[in-house]
Amino acid sequence: MNENIKKLTIEAAFDEETMTPSDKMYTFTEEKMSKFAELIVKECADIADFCNQVESTETVSSVLKRHFGVK
Repeated sequence: MNENIKKLTIEAAFDEETMTPSDKMYTFTEEKMSKFAELIVKECADIADFCNQVESTETVSSVLKRHFGVK
């Protein structure tokens, strides 16, 4: 798992003690999923703001993909 995503899961309080196994999947409370989504959006907004402040030939989407380890 990408380190940035792992950091967000920890911040959202996803941990082994609060996970419930369900057919090799984990279920999370709505509150935790909402917090996780909020953290991802905030992280993306912060990156977009930074990209807008510096001159770069790289697109915001490519910076976001690299940050989160998405190809």
